Amino acid sequence: MLDATNDVQLHTAKEICDRILYSHSKIRSTSICEDNGVIICSEQKINSEPLLSREEGYASLIQATARFFNRKIHDDGFGQTLFSLTMHEKIARIAIPLTSKHVILMSIENDVNHTDLIMNKIYPIIIEKRFSDVISLKQN
Repeated sequence: MLDATNDVQLHTAKEICDRILYSHSKIRSTSICEDNGVIICSEQKINSEPLLSREEGYASLIQATARFFNRKIHDDGFGQTLFSLTMHEKIARIAIPLTSKHVILMSIENDVNHTDLIMNKIYPIIIEKRFSDVISLKQN
């Protein structure tokens, strides 16, 4: 079990990325990033055509991480961020906190119920790891 105060280790990060990536056919990619923008792990399905170059993809992950953690400054007023969903014409981007210092970023096809996918496929994988500082969506 990971503790939120410890660093996410690479083998654990890869396991989490892979489990989420292959939990549903519509998930294209998963990544785990630290709040300082360091990309710990990034996985993409082999059959998913990249929409960005490798460099653009990494830059996009760093930008998405910064946006996610910038939103957290309002957590005292709004409550803890449970997830963030951005819809693009071609894909959806989802960010879910893993620990207080780590975020899981995913790209998912648009032709799926994203909230259902988060609640029934992705979030149970996160809950299974028992990260103590992530509020369970099931409790809200």
